[in-house]
Amino acid sequence: MVKSYDYDLIVIGAGSGGTRAARMVASKNVRVAIIEEYRAGGTCVIRGCVPKKLYVYASRFPIEFKLAHSFGFSIVEKDKFDWAKLQENKNTEIARLENIYKNLLTSSGVDFIHDTARFVSPHEIKLLNSNKIISAEKILIATGGKPRKLMINHQEIGVTSNDIFEMPSLPEKIFIYGAGYIGLEFAGILHGLGVDVTIGTRGDKILKDFDTHLVARLVDAYKNKGIKFVSQILHDDFDIRNGNDIFIKKIGQSFSSHQILNTTGRIPNTENLPAFFVGRSTLN
Repeated sequence: MVKSYDYDLIVIGAGSGGTRAARMVASKNVRVAIIEEYRAGGTCVIRGCVPKKLYVYASRFPIEFKLAHSFGFSIVEKDKFDWAKLQENKNTEIARLENIYKNLLTSSGVDFIHDTARFVSPHEIKLLNSNKIISAEKILIATGGKPRKLMINHQEIGVTSNDIFEMPSLPEKIFIYGAGYIGLEFAGILHGLGVDVTIGTRGDKILKDFDTHLVARLVDAYKNKGIKFVSQILHDDFDIRNGNDIFIKKIGQSFSSHQILNTTGRIPNTENLPAFFVGRSTLN
């Protein structure tokens, strides 16, 4: 007897990979559902590439304003920057792109399910919010990754790249812990928007897997801008004081919890999936 399933394929995660897979499989006239617990579009659209580029564009305007008078332009209130307005316009654009993703899925015949998925068996998914169980012959894990949080003495401190996109206001200063490309990108963005930026590395190098000559030029350019670097910052260098105040011994400065940005890597976004199933896909 052939077992009957609700769907031929269930995709967990409506980011770029999951959305593409769901649409392509649905085009073969099979039953497909996609489950997303947050927003359609994934990291790139919602809290990654797209909003980051909007921030990059915004961070370049102060330099352009300084040069504008040389080209015959008179800029009024050139030093006035409205972070809330940037956030508002960014959110409008992200919502537009999110709707495009949803429309692409539904127009392809994919059932979009806004819920959190957890495996019950290799062919069954429990929807945690609606408390329903749905089944499929094949299940594809496309949940992507998320920023690693900074834990000091079993306490979470600081913010991540996700949080930067939702911050209600810009801090006057920030300590960026980690010098991969995400940390360096945000260092340039935040400095361009007027934030006092210090970058702390666990080792002696930044962008350790990148071309050394380009890295050297980037360090020089950042230092000339006023961005500060400090190396060999370890967990023991963070001292939590008065709840939200974090004193960094190596540089002798204090930062509040929302003034430390942790960019020390990303981890799989699979915490709701049983350990024995993480990293596997029944689509093979």
